[in-house]
Amino acid sequence: MLIQPTAISQRGFSLVELLIAVGIVGILLGLAFPGYQKWIQNTQIRTAAESIQNGLQLARAEAVKRNVNIEFVLTAALPLAANVTTAAANAAGPNWIVRVFPPADPVPALNFSQGRPATEGSSNSVISVAVGASASVVFTSLGRIAAPPVPGIAAAQPDPIRIDVTNSALAVVDRRPLRVLITSAGQIRMCDPSPELNVNDPRRCP
Repeated sequence: MLIQPTAISQRGFSLVELLIAVGIVGILLGLAFPGYQKWIQNTQIRTAAESIQNGLQLARAEAVKRNVNIEFVLTAALPLAANVTTAAANAAGPNWIVRVFPPADPVPALNFSQGRPATEGSSNSVISVAVGASASVVFTSLGRIAAPPVPGIAAAQPDPIRIDVTNSALAVVDRRPLRVLITSAGQIRMCDPSPELNVNDPRRCP
């Protein structure tokens, strides 16, 4: 004798259950959104700091490879090959350019190595160079910082040169600033200036 399979009853969500689920998701998103915004803005700080660090490392490597002085310069000018000879150093410049220093070729594009605008992932970042330092760092063919006198550069650069990066879109208590340090020997390091870090934490600035 064949046994007929019993029908399995199926039911979907009721409208009330669906509204409750949507409400719970909305509450969770509302609680998480402020923290997500802080994370996004602090990510912009790291993006800008890493960009500056990478630009400095590129300038140092190019100086050694080309056997000429290479300049990393913070500037407000657009980081284009057309501006390579006219872009002025700016201690709060959001953009940077890596170029031959002084320009040795009459064709501007041949003096240009690379550049980066702040609009690429770090539009709210605020960059500042330590008092007494220049917004221009020149590396020699030995990979060291060029010693004064160098035209357009402060007579006495601090050691290390300090470039701080923070974010204008965040309250001070929510910011996670970062710092890029460049020693006279050409060593480049990114660190965290926060006093909350333990003195033995390798991320802490000296």
